[in-house]
Amino acid sequence: MDALEDAGIVTGVDKFKRGRFWRSPEILSALDDFADRARRGRL
Repeated sequence: MDALEDAGIVTGVDKFKRGRFWRSPEILSALDDFADRARRGRL
């Protein structure tokens, strides 16, 4: 995961006491766009 973070593909977050997690802004954006289309009935 460190290599992906260094490449800017994922972002590491140390927000919770349970440990670190990662997120990918591009993937989250794509999922949000899909959800918007699904709500409008245009998959």
